[in-house]
Amino acid sequence: MNAGRWPGVVAVVGASGCDDIAVTWMTSYRRPLLGFVLPYVNGDVQAAEDVVQETMLRGWQHATGLSPEHARSWLHTVARNIAISSYQRGRRVRPPEGTVNAARTRSVVTGE
Repeated sequence: MNAGRWPGVVAVVGASGCDDIAVTWMTSYRRPLLGFVLPYVNGDVQAAEDVVQETMLRGWQHATGLSPEHARSWLHTVARNIAISSYQRGRRVRPPEGTVNAARTRSVVTGE
């Protein structure tokens, strides 16, 4: 990997090294997190998978600083925050609905 091009990636990979913890979290918390996140993403399973994947990545990055007794609540908090942030980001990107003037649309369609 090119350290000059992606210095943050090299730092994360080199600093964490907590693969055993990540595997334990994936097997223990993946399904509960999916169920927890689904209501936040309106039942969209793919969006829930994305949120859980991002949550697990952040957990892996912070694994050395997390105690096992706080991992569950920390992961749920991070998952909730990611789901809310992605929802808010989606609302900013989409144009507001119903802003098209009906009369103008009718004139374009009919040629009037």
